[in-house]
Amino acid sequence: MKKQFSIWSLVFLCLVFGGWVAFQISVHIQGLSNFSLRDSRVSGREAVVLLLLVALLMTLVVLNEAVQYLRESTNQTGFVATRLAWLLGLFATTSNSSAVLNSPATSIAAPITGSISPVAAVSVLAHIERRRRAQIKQHTFPDVLTTTELDLLHQVRQARAKSSFGVDPNINVGEPFGSLLRAVDRTLPDSLHGAPVVEVKPWIVEVKVYGYPMVVSVDGVVAEFRKKRALELLTWLSLNRDRPRRSAARTAMWDIDISDSAFATVVSDMRRGLRDLGTQGNAFDWAPITYTDDIQLSPLVTTDADRLQMAFGEFKSSGNCEKRELMTVLRSIRDVPFAGTSYSWADYDGTTTRLVISAIEVCMKVVEAARDQNDGDLLLTATSAGLRVLPGCEELLAVQDLYINEKFGRRSQEVFWSPKSF
Repeated sequence: MKKQFSIWSLVFLCLVFGGWVAFQISVHIQGLSNFSLRDSRVSGREAVVLLLLVALLMTLVVLNEAVQYLRESTNQTGFVATRLAWLLGLFATTSNSSAVLNSPATSIAAPITGSISPVAAVSVLAHIERRRRAQIKQHTFPDVLTTTELDLLHQVRQARAKSSFGVDPNINVGEPFGSLLRAVDRTLPDSLHGAPVVEVKPWIVEVKVYGYPMVVSVDGVVAEFRKKRALELLTWLSLNRDRPRRSAARTAMWDIDISDSAFATVVSDMRRGLRDLGTQGNAFDWAPITYTDDIQLSPLVTTDADRLQMAFGEFKSSGNCEKRELMTVLRSIRDVPFAGTSYSWADYDGTTTRLVISAIEVCMKVVEAARDQNDGDLLLTATSAGLRVLPGCEELLAVQDLYINEKFGRRSQEVFWSPKSF
């Protein structure tokens, strides 16, 4: 009688646990409705569903054995205790997995990292370069790549470093790297209207990215760095404040893995260069020392790209009257972004493209305002700045030609553009 009661208790537990597992499976399957099980990545939810299916199968096996035990009235020592231990172990495992998956601070996604051949990597990067040039020509503002997409880009660049072959346009790239190519084509609707308003903030140090990167204090003192990588790191940090992490900077700037000591030397030289500017604040206010992956940059460090947006915002809010700061920033633009450098991360992740289009959009809007106000000085300043950022910009060249024609006449325009005038 006692054994039968134990068996019936085991049957009841199997039914309760099986029902709970079935309910959990239905809940998680609903969460998988927007994903494909044929994807190259196994998400945490997919892994939990597989675990629950195994638990349900084992529960059915235990239930079947318990029913057979009741029918045949066999006498197996330790049968109930063993099966009960199985059920408790399954319950502990499945309940813990579901709790971890539902935790907002934890992700158990298990990506299946793909691989790409060196030849395919060369073709992928060549395609990205073509798309970035086309985006500049079409004035389509590229979206910012996600962390996952940037990791894929780093893998492609690492594979490219091992290649000695040329570009093969016929190579088909599979997943997950196909998603990287689609991400490169992802654009934003408008670089200015769709972007948040850049509020005017005080600054002490400016990183100039239009032209060869320079770091200048508000007093006009130019920072000097012993290592070029220190200047590059400061430039990267000033443009990527949404992810100020050492790991992200190392992934972007190096195609190969570097040691912690080598990167620490670069960070130290960056701090030294900022400290030697002689501006206010102690030696580590610009990039405080941390013992984590974070590497924060002081908000008193800005870029000429941010200053351009701030000056343009101030110009618009004043009814196109306050132009002094805007004229100063426009005249400080020297060349295309990162001229004379080899910052490949800026070209591939779309930073260069966004900087060019942002500047051209501002210049075009300033030109429109200058024409409405009949302000020739502002019009020429904006046109010249835009042509320095994007030489050969047809829209700005047309504005310049039209202004010269209206101001001096057709004959003066021909004389201005004749070879003898240069």
